[in-house]
Amino acid sequence: MDSAREEAPSNVVNFKSQGSRKTYKFQRSLQPQRSLQFEESEDEEEPSEPALVERHRRLGWIVQRSDSRLRQLWTLLILLLLMYTGTIFLYRMTFVRSHAVQTLAEPEFWSYWDRFVDVVFVVDVVVPFFFSYVSSDGKEVVSLRRIARRYILGNFTINLISSLPEPFVEALVSVALAEDINSNQANRALRIIRMQQMTKLLKYLRVVKLIQLVEWVKHYKFVAVLNLLLGLIWLVHVLACGWYLCAALHDDHMETWLAFRLVNQDQDMLLYRPPMEQWIHAVYFVFTVFTTVGFGDFSVKTLPEVLYVCFTMLIGTVMHSIIVGKVISEVSQDTELKTLAQHRQRLVAGFMQHARLRGHMAKSLQNWVRHGLRDVPRQHDLEEMQQLIITDMPLNLAREMHGSLFDGELARNAFLTHPTLPGIPARLPLLLSVVLVPKLYEQAQIVYQKGDPAFHMYLILRGTFAFVATPVRDHHKRKSQRLSRGDGVFSPYQLFSFHTYFGDLELQSEITLHRPGTVRCELAGEVLRLPKGDYTNLCRDFPQYATVWRNYSLRREARRQRLRQQHSASLSYDHWAATQIQRFLRSAKSGVRKLSKLSSGNAERSHSADLNELMLSPRGYRNSNSSTAAMMELSALRAEMSQAKAREQQMQRRHEELMGGMRMLQGMLQRVSDPSGVTRPSDIAISVYHSNDGKTCL
Repeated sequence: MDSAREEAPSNVVNFKSQGSRKTYKFQRSLQPQRSLQFEESEDEEEPSEPALVERHRRLGWIVQRSDSRLRQLWTLLILLLLMYTGTIFLYRMTFVRSHAVQTLAEPEFWSYWDRFVDVVFVVDVVVPFFFSYVSSDGKEVVSLRRIARRYILGNFTINLISSLPEPFVEALVSVALAEDINSNQANRALRIIRMQQMTKLLKYLRVVKLIQLVEWVKHYKFVAVLNLLLGLIWLVHVLACGWYLCAALHDDHMETWLAFRLVNQDQDMLLYRPPMEQWIHAVYFVFTVFTTVGFGDFSVKTLPEVLYVCFTMLIGTVMHSIIVGKVISEVSQDTELKTLAQHRQRLVAGFMQHARLRGHMAKSLQNWVRHGLRDVPRQHDLEEMQQLIITDMPLNLAREMHGSLFDGELARNAFLTHPTLPGIPARLPLLLSVVLVPKLYEQAQIVYQKGDPAFHMYLILRGTFAFVATPVRDHHKRKSQRLSRGDGVFSPYQLFSFHTYFGDLELQSEITLHRPGTVRCELAGEVLRLPKGDYTNLCRDFPQYATVWRNYSLRREARRQRLRQQHSASLSYDHWAATQIQRFLRSAKSGVRKLSKLSSGNAERSHSADLNELMLSPRGYRNSNSSTAAMMELSALRAEMSQAKAREQQMQRRHEELMGGMRMLQGMLQRVSDPSGVTRPSDIAISVYHSNDGKTCL
């Protein structure tokens, strides 16, 4: 029991009862849920099969997850060896070990290096059995059985074929070949055997799985163009090796293009030149075919050469159209974001000329418009997209998309998850997502200031925002708000974290209202801005939700005003959050005590009322001298009992609200960061115990 308690995760708050020795665990989360979750196998989740669960517990350490350092190092090693296989190894196998005239000698280093590569590739056949993978729904699968099934049906065959050592293949071929073959056939067969090593190129299919490692640079144009050029060079290298093999594997080398290709002033045949020179001429030939210019200095004689040239022309036609079109598109076509940035720069330049801004201020404004504007422009037509959602989109598809909008964060926002809201229509989140505009904020950046006209409301995706103001040091006088950070006059008095929203009150009126307070970004984050006109259209199309949003905004404003009046100390947002949590815990403790006392008093009153009702039964009325007075007393007692029961129900509801608030405390903890040297609200210990007199206390 003790070991199980010690193994409990750190994100579980234990509520321990001192009298009953019971522990109640409540899950808390200090950070937003990550999109990547870990999924156990179906067999391991079955409580009726403890043997499988125990087996997985013993073997779970073998599985290497995607963030494992050992797995990352192994993947890097395989990637480097794949690059070597597609370039240097391919050149050695083609122009050195399969030379048309004779097999050339290589340094002894390459023999040891080939053995090392063979061993690594053989080990790589087994290693993927212990690598987790991400399923189609974004969960990381760690079940050995499911990993093995997926690997066997996927890359296992490619890895196995490409990892067979050359001596093993030579032994198999020597047994299969007849013993009476002549010397030329034996040499040709040996060259074919060595061609088996080129099957390692099939492992380049796995490189596609590693593309996500460099997706963060794909929006840079020079990187996209560089990738295309490198891919073109590698393809030319592969085809050049194939072009040389057409001559090297031919029975009579004097009939091939190597013999008809004359080089130097002495008109030497290329057949007897060094491998590097032969490779350069082969690359030149492939480039000539790719550019569709044609050639007159190459003579294609044999049938395999003719077929290979036709194949190369087909590939060259496709690659020419793809490469040239992509390069032109990436180099010359401006994106909408770049066009928007250029338009804003011209706009600001005109304003600086109009306002006669020069020197340091002009430079600061130019730097801001170049690097500070990071809004993502809309890539769609609003009216067209809204019409498509309303009229043509299937309802089932709209329901499925609800939980995926903005990485699922929109569906969890309080704007759509308020308890008093009726069932959310499937198309409401989609219509809302069409008009939302993402915007990034840095720490200490002002979102809007008191007195600014209201044109947007803000739905928080990540980060922490707060209403800030000057603390009310004298309750009868307030100092004017200033943005000076030197004296620290601006401090938060109401926080908003992810899955919440702010700035909605001023959008309830048709006329333009002004902001009642200043909002500042306390922790860098991202919001979704909802324009006032789009919010008005949303309320007009869904009036039943508009009433709820309007009433809730009024209650939120009343709470903001109360917090503003109580704002008397200048604290950072994390200290302020800790203070609010402690204050809430003290009020909850006081409420539980009052509820305990009231419950015991109501029980005694109910017992005495039952006795009085028994004494004032009809039989008692006949023994009484004043039946009318007894009836009046009975009515009064019944009324008092009704009032007591009503008060008891009210206190019970209050108790439920307090307990619900304690559960909502976990959400408040999410809004607090963990700066060094600051007591975290998550370190607050909460204990529910029963005292000796039977009362429930905190």
